[in-house]
Amino acid sequence: MRVLIVDDNATLLAQLKKYLTLKHFTVDTAGRGEDALSMLETGHYEVLIIDLKMPGLSGMDVLRWIHGRNIHSKVIVITGYGDTETAVEVMKLGAAEYIQKPFDPEELARLIEKVVMLPEARAPARESDITWITDFCSGMPTLLITDTQRDEFEKGISPNRVIHLSSGGRVTVTIEELERAIKKFAENTRKGTVIHAGMVLLLSIYGKNAVREHMARLHRMAGKGAFRLLVLYPREHEETIAQLAEDAAVIPFIKEVADVLGNDIRREIILLLEKHSVLPYKQFVQKLGVTYSSKAAFHLKKLMSYGLITKKGREYCLTPHGRHMAKMFHMLKLYDYRDPTHTVQYHQISL
Repeated sequence: MRVLIVDDNATLLAQLKKYLTLKHFTVDTAGRGEDALSMLETGHYEVLIIDLKMPGLSGMDVLRWIHGRNIHSKVIVITGYGDTETAVEVMKLGAAEYIQKPFDPEELARLIEKVVMLPEARAPARESDITWITDFCSGMPTLLITDTQRDEFEKGISPNRVIHLSSGGRVTVTIEELERAIKKFAENTRKGTVIHAGMVLLLSIYGKNAVREHMARLHRMAGKGAFRLLVLYPREHEETIAQLAEDAAVIPFIKEVADVLGNDIRREIILLLEKHSVLPYKQFVQKLGVTYSSKAAFHLKKLMSYGLITKKGREYCLTPHGRHMAKMFHMLKLYDYRDPTHTVQYHQISL
C-alpha cells in the first residue's frame, strides 16, 4: 500500500517513514504542501497523511485542492491544534480521520488500515468515475459485472467481457453461475480486474447471508492474486455495503488462518520455507520429524491447493500468498495482524 506523508518536520517524517516501512507500507514523504501537489498528480497513493500547519501551502490548502480534483486518496490529518472547529472543517473537505500530536506511531498504522477499507466519502461525476476506474484497471483485462444497460458506462471502461445480472427487470444470472464465470475469467487472464456492480440487486434477491458469502469468496480469490476486485455501489446503500465489506474481508481470513496456521505440520512447513526459501521433499521429511513421509506429502499438496506453496523442479518454495501467510503468523503472535494484500477496493458511484 502506498502512503504519502506531508509534514515540515524532517525528523518526524524520517521516524514515521522508518516505522511504517517496517509495517510493510510503501512510504513517500514531502516537506512542503507544494511538493505534495505534484506528487499527488503524478502518483497514486491509497492514503495521504498531512499536517495542517506548514509554511507556504498549509494542509488545509492541500485538502481544498484535493477536494476539487479526481484524487481518491484517503486522508488522515495530523495536527497539534486539537480544536473541534478544525476537525469539523477537515472532515467537510473529505478527511477520513483526524489525529492529534503527540501520537503513537502504532495508532497511526491502525488508522491507515482502517481508512483504506472505508468506502468513498463522495460520489464524483460519471466522467470522473469512468476516469478513476480506467486508471484502476491500468490497461489490464477487465470483467464488468453490472445490473445496468448503460452503453455509455461500458464504453467508457471498455471491458473485455460484460455480465448483465438482469434483463427486462428479471435476474438472469445466479450467484453460482456468476462465480463460475469469474473463475474462468481469472484462469484465462493474468493480473485481470473484476469490476462488480449490482450488489444491491443480489441482496434483494438472495439476501445478506448469501451475498456476504459471495463477497467473502471473491475476497479470498483476490487475496490469492487471481485478480483485483473493484466493488461499485450506490451512495444510498453505503452503510449496508460497508458492513458486508467488513464481514467479507474477515471471513476468508479466519477460515484460512484456522485451517493453515491451526495445523502444526502446515504451520511448520510455511515457516521452514520462509527460513530456507527452497527445500526438497526429503529435507522436509527430516526437518518435520514425521513418522510417515506420506503425511508430509499430504500437507504439502494441501498447501499447494491453497496457493501458498509451489513446486519448481524437485524443490518447494512459498508463493507471494504463502509469504503473506508467514507474515500473518508473526503478526498474530504480536497481536498485530493487518492484511498485507490490499487487492480489493470499494468505490461509491452513480449507477
